[in-house]
Amino acid sequence: MTEVTAEDIAAMRADGSLGEFLRHLTGGVPRQASTPVTPKPPVEIPRERPGAWPAGCQRPTLAPPIPDAEVRAAIDDYRAWLQAGRPPASDHCPCVRCRHATGGLA
Repeated sequence: MTEVTAEDIAAMRADGSLGEFLRHLTGGVPRQASTPVTPKPPVEIPRERPGAWPAGCQRPTLAPPIPDAEVRAAIDDYRAWLQAGRPPASDHCPCVRCRHATGGLA
């Protein structure tokens, strides 16, 4: 006998095994008893005052000031460019790193 009758289902329901029977038929895995999840307490970060930088850190430092000679040279170069009628700028970079990258300097 391979068919399940209404009496069989009523008997399984009465003894509490109907859920196991249905899981067996569908190939399901029995559920584990769920344990209550307890939330973890928040991590305490020791600081002298709230909102302060963490220990071992500091705020970003300011960039060093540009030397006056470089500022004057840049302003003089800009004035010469203005007096020349704003000619198109060269796309050639004179720095050593760019010259090495483009093969202009061995």
